[in-house]
Amino acid sequence: MTWIGLVWDMEFGKLRVSSERIDRLVDVISKILFCVGKGKMLHSAKFVAGIVGQIISMQAVLGNLVRLRTRELYNCILLRASWKSLVALTAPAVEELRYWLNSVTQLNEQGNDLHESDVCDLVAFTDASEVGFGGYIVPAVDGICAESVCDSLEILTDCGLELPDCRHHLHHTMEILIIISTLTMLANAQLVTYDINTQSVCTEVERSARETADGLQG
Repeated sequence: MTWIGLVWDMEFGKLRVSSERIDRLVDVISKILFCVGKGKMLHSAKFVAGIVGQIISMQAVLGNLVRLRTRELYNCILLRASWKSLVALTAPAVEELRYWLNSVTQLNEQGNDLHESDVCDLVAFTDASEVGFGGYIVPAVDGICAESVCDSLEILTDCGLELPDCRHHLHHTMEILIIISTLTMLANAQLVTYDINTQSVCTEVERSARETADGLQG
């Protein structure tokens, strides 16, 4: 069964990325590596970010490898002047592209085991850009987001910040924002799922959540 771009193999309990998505990723990486081979190291920031986004979207199957093997590409994107500008691909970033070109098909064939997971009480959504950040929390019903936000949970609803140049301070600010919400919700012993579009925040959220949970249990 294929659903939301993933192949759900119920017979063997495996989850894989659809062949169409794998072919699309291989094709775009092949094109950019062809240009690199011709000596073209400058590429659109949005184009490079699109490649990274395709890889990150396969995390359900490929696991944390998608983040470990896109760090150099991500660093190149962070150096952009704007989304319309060009970014230079470093040698380590090119190696990451070669890795995915050579490995993604085999990794996908191995797939990921389907297993039961904990049902969360809340779902926190956050995102950030060059000019601001924001987030909101919604209750989860049977593991699915409810349509409305409870009054008592409006911790981050409509929360945002706009600065003329917050690019260099954005990650730190986001970490503080998410940690506050994590502490608040874990104090009520609730399970939280995060939908975060900023890589550096994910690690901090997980670390903070573990430390807080250990403190509450102690």
